Amino acid sequence: TDSDCREDCQAGTCFSGACEGFPDQYAMDGKCGIQHNGLLCGGKWGTCCDITGKCGTGESFCGTGKCQNGNCSVSPDGSCGGTSKFVCKGSTLGDCCSSAGFCGSTTGHCQAGCQTSFGTCTKTGLSPDGTCGGANKYQCKGSGYGDCCSPSVYCGSTTGHCNAGCQAEFGTCTSTNISPDGTCGGTKGYLCKVSTFGDCCGQSGYCGSTTGHCTAGCQTAFGTCTSTDLSPDGTYGGTKKYKCQGSSYGDCCSPSGYCGKSLDHCGAGCQSGFGTCSTVVTSSKAPIPTGVSTDGTCGGTKGLKCQGSTFGNCCSVTGICGSTVNHCAQGCQKSFSSACLTTNIYSLDGACGASKGFTCVGGPFNTQCCSSGGLCGTTDDHCKTGWYVVFIPTFLAFVDHFAARKTMEHVSKLATMATCHIGDVVGSIVRFYVAYCHRFCITSGVGLDSRCIKPAKLTI
Repeated sequence: TDSDCREDCQAGTCFSGACEGFPDQYAMDGKCGIQHNGLLCGGKWGTCCDITGKCGTGESFCGTGKCQNGNCSVSPDGSCGGTSKFVCKGSTLGDCCSSAGFCGSTTGHCQAGCQTSFGTCTKTGLSPDGTCGGANKYQCKGSGYGDCCSPSVYCGSTTGHCNAGCQAEFGTCTSTNISPDGTCGGTKGYLCKVSTFGDCCGQSGYCGSTTGHCTAGCQTAFGTCTSTDLSPDGTYGGTKKYKCQGSSYGDCCSPSGYCGKSLDHCGAGCQSGFGTCSTVVTSSKAPIPTGVSTDGTCGGTKGLKCQGSTFGNCCSVTGICGSTVNHCAQGCQKSFSSACLTTNIYSLDGACGASKGFTCVGGPFNTQCCSSGGLCGTTDDHCKTGWYVVFIPTFLAFVDHFAARKTMEHVSKLATMATCHIGDVVGSIVRFYVAYCHRFCITSGVGLDSRCIKPAKLTI
């Protein structure tokens, strides 16, 4: 066998052929040293020649003061390497020198961190401290810390170690492309299944477990999907064959291409191929007048109006019926609405002032100041003490009446009557110099802005 061949070829055993070392230099009978022509020890006789001229192993042959040649540095106390340079091979404690400098025969001695210069090692690449890869290129498999090498170069056995980002070169990996950050698909091709963020990859490229992730637009290539044809936007059919049934917009598909649950969606013209339809629908409600929106859309080529619809009386700039600020303020289409704001119209895009006709108060920019340039904001350029233009129709009517007199008494009375906000609408109608205050503020209907203080003196 191979093991027999290796033993037969060892020094001290082999006397011809492919022997280890030179046969004439090694004792063939276990007798060595100066007593026997300086022969060395090897093979089955041991590696140390003691002071009596006999071959052997262990401290009695190899220890300090007892060995005359051969492997005379065998550890006498179990320590190895370091300054003493003791070796473990031949030691009664074990042939392996651990990373901590002790002889032994356990995996802790013979594998990770084992010092090959001072003993026998079986595997030196195993991680001795739980780290992996990097400059040391430590391996995790069999290390005792876990078989997987994580992206942060630590051994372990959790999904964080074994899945996305796991370094297969330094350990075992179950999957290397599971999403580590909640993203999916795209150029990296991360998968959501068994990730900590959810098994479904939504159409926006994020993992999750909601209907928004798992239904319409769900990417089956990168996660689990429950239904990919459910309408995500209220439309149906088309190239993606979206369906209404089960969507949040309603189960019925109207002739105009929208999901819903009204009579116009579920009755005549309802598309049964993409949703649920009612063959007979009765309603105690009065019929909806012609031209009134039945699906929430307005204006455009259809010219549908919001007034009298169930969605709200304002037609937004994007052509959607509703009753919120976004529908009834800036951009509200008066031709298709009955409730558009006509005064103190809230700005939706930050534009303000008399020339633009919009105010910062009441909308998404509430409590912000209108700068001289006609933009809502909160910086010093918008709100700083100094000259402000105020646009309060009632107040201006009084000012025009008394302007010719320029009587401070009357202006002071007007100041107590007026409710002004800093630059709600910028114009060039009238200017006030604020001598002892920072801002004019509306106190009626809106509530006093905590950043404002009441003027102490006004001059024209």
